[in-house]
Amino acid sequence: MRGEVEVDLEGKTVGLWGAAQDITERKEVEQIAKVACEYAESILETMRGPLIVLDANLRVISANKAFYQTFKVSLEETKDQFIYDLGNRQWDIPKLRQLLEDILPKNKVFWDYEIEHDFKSVGTKTMLLNARRLYPWSDILGLSRLYENVPL
Repeated sequence: MRGEVEVDLEGKTVGLWGAAQDITERKEVEQIAKVACEYAESILETMRGPLIVLDANLRVISANKAFYQTFKVSLEETKDQFIYDLGNRQWDIPKLRQLLEDILPKNKVFWDYEIEHDFKSVGTKTMLLNARRLYPWSDILGLSRLYENVPL
């Protein structure tokens, strides 16, 4: 509810006016969005392999437990961070940079792209990466299948 008091030149109240707005529909949409987000997060957590979700600026929106365990990092040091800054810039991998910076602007997807990298905290990992926009209308990017020591 919004309103104003109208006063005359002497400061006496001469009128009041106000407006009310029904926000029921907005609250319902917010609740639906909250449930959808919780649903998506629960799916993320059920994945056995490491998975990380990035925004259009390649900052971490979320990651699953397998990611944190595999790369020995915490939520606090990962969430909202630029992917290349993770683990003291250990994720600033030229091949990864090329792939990620080409996906969102051109709406491409890649599957089973192999990258080998020596991470200081967890050693050498050979990973098969999959990445894609999670929704055609958004700039949210999912990066998954970060399997280590891929059999050839």
